[in-house]
Amino acid sequence: MNRASMLAIALLAGISTHAFADARQDVAEAFGKAMARGKFTTRVDTDGKGGQMQMRVVLPNRFHMKTPDTEMIILPQGTWMNANGEWMQFPMDMSRMIEGYSQKSIDSGMEALTDVKEIGSETIDGCDSTVYSYRTSGKFMGVESNSTAEVAICEDTGMPVRVVSRDRKGRPEATIYYDFSSDFEINPPN
Repeated sequence: MNRASMLAIALLAGISTHAFADARQDVAEAFGKAMARGKFTTRVDTDGKGGQMQMRVVLPNRFHMKTPDTEMIILPQGTWMNANGEWMQFPMDMSRMIEGYSQKSIDSGMEALTDVKEIGSETIDGCDSTVYSYRTSGKFMGVESNSTAEVAICEDTGMPVRVVSRDRKGRPEATIYYDFSSDFEINPPN
């Protein structure tokens, strides 16, 4: 799974609420609350496909991504990459890479959700959560998607705590853990 796909999945938190019924409404409301919070961290585990990515997000346009091999900061005023412990600013504007995360794109992604259903409960990172499954197909934030996923929604906060994206055979491709309690800023590197 490429970084754009992982970012698109991670940023599903930007989904706004619409008049959906039952389980679909629960999922939409959870992502709507996450969007309203506007600030979160994620840990993205890719099952044997490149390790782990950590990301800090301040919506709509501030991202700090870190993998075992790379670290990037994307801000409206520029993009920086840490190469061998040394930060360098890209000579080109990479902020266009995240312009696809508009409310219109997010709403379109929500419309692509089908077969949303509650499938159980689980305790994740100390939070009692309700787990929902759903299918998504179509283009979401510029990334073609045709997959199934599960989202766990914390009963205390009403926000997602985990999303598991599955491949066509049902195997986990990426697992995203959300943290909405951390306080941080994303600024250009020193």
